[in-house]
Amino acid sequence: MLYPSIDVLLDEVGSKFELCVVAAVRARQLQERPERFTVYKSKAPNQIGKALEELYEETIEYTNPRNVK
Repeated sequence: MLYPSIDVLLDEVGSKFELCVVAAVRARQLQERPERFTVYKSKAPNQIGKALEELYEETIEYTNPRNVK
């Protein structure tokens, strides 16, 4: 079983495409500046997994630009 579950993450983000984009952007940020990582006990060996864990634990905020008015 993968951690965190994609079903739980989709509840947070909305669609698979948005989840992919948000995780990719955050993974790039972590790759460039790893000191900004907010989850201290990560199970993931790579940046994508760490970004997904941050989304799951809600240590980073995500705003859908289509919903901002």
